[in-house]
This record gives sequence, structure tokens and C-alpha cells, in this order.
Amino acid sequence: RPVLPAVSPKVAGLVAGLAGDGLTPYAKQPVNWTDCDDDRCAKVVVPLDYADPARAGVTIALRMQPATATPHLGPLFINPGGPGASGQDLVGYFDSDGLEQYDIVGWDPRGTGDSTPVRCSEDVVTDAFLNLDASPDDEAEREALLAATQDWSRSCGVRNGDLLEHIGTIDTARDLDLLRQLLGNKRLNYFGYSYGTQIGATYADLFGSHTGRLVLDGAVNITRDESVIQ
Repeated sequence: RPVLPAVSPKVAGLVAGLAGDGLTPYAKQPVNWTDCDDDRCAKVVVPLDYADPARAGVTIALRMQPATATPHLGPLFINPGGPGASGQDLVGYFDSDGLEQYDIVGWDPRGTGDSTPVRCSEDVVTDAFLNLDASPDDEAEREALLAATQDWSRSCGVRNGDLLEHIGTIDTARDLDLLRQLLGNKRLNYFGYSYGTQIGATYADLFGSHTGRLVLDGAVNITRDESVIQ
């Protein structure tokens, strides 16, 4: 694949890393909730690169619908999948009947929504790219699709730099474990749909001792057997 030149763009939501001992300053930062419609919203900072936490930080946006029944069971994190769909938006239409003892918490995974975003081009260019014929019928259409895809990739690299190297399921699962700590739960309770099931399964693989109740609805196939996709 083409190797793009190293760049250091200014990316909205990419901030200075929190200085200190590894992940400790991230796990001890205050979570300042504010009212947003009928819910509560907050933004926190997680490491861009978990191998070098102090280098830079990524902003993560959360939305919480507080519990309305007792005993209080803490946060239930939810994710709609995608990849890239907004967990914050899911809070507004998630069916929480029977789950009133939980705080329903959705977050926009890194690279999406109100969290530190990956933006590859202006909206009009994005629309033109997405409207290209993805199933070319002749060589001219094929060449146009290849050229547009290469231009798109270059634009992503120029605009985002090494942020792109830290957008993935494992990064998201690590973010989720920090969110769990920040909201004060010893174990993660989680409800994921579609690709959100891959986030949940990856979390359980990485943080088995911190895994609580998981619901994985419409699980994606994470094996090499593609006979059943989902």
C-alpha cells in the first residue's frame, strides 16, 4: 500500500496527554456532568496511544440517562455498532424497560461523533465520494473509483496524521475500561448491538476479571469462517 509522508495536523479534540504515572492520571480525572436535554453529558480524556499515555489525549463524549429505581446498580454502557454509530444518540431511543436500576450510558467511540473525530474531507467531497459507482461496469468507472479512493486515503492521512493509527476495536475496548473506572464500577455491565458485540467480546478478552453482565445482540462473526457473517 502507498506510504504517506508523516504529518502533524491540528485535529479538533486531540489534546495534551495527562502527565503522571501511566494511566493513573486518566483514571483519576474528574467527570464533570452537565445537563443536556433530559440527560447528563460529559467529556473526558483518554490516551491517544496506550503504549505512551502522556504523549497526547483523545476526547471522549458521554451521555447518561440516570437510574430511576433502587437499588442502584451503576452504569450500563451501550453501543449501537456501525462501526461509528453514536452511543450518545442510542441513549435517546434505547428501550430501558426493566433496567431502571442502571444509569444508561452511551459514548461516541474515538474517531466518531462528538469525541475526537476522524474527518477525511469536506462534506461536499465526502458526498461525491460516497456517490461513486462502487460496482464499476467498465474500465473507465474502475479507474475513477480507484483514483477517488486513493485521493480519499491521502486526504485522511493529511488531515489526521497518526490519529488513524489509534482508531480500532482494541483502542475502543481500552477506552471503555477507563470509562468503567471513571464511573466507579468494579465490573463492566454492557449492552452492544451488531459491531458493538465485537467491542464487548474484545473487552471481555482483554479485561476478563473486570467483565460483569454482557448482552451481545446480533453478534458479528469474529472468526475466519465467513459462512455466517452475523
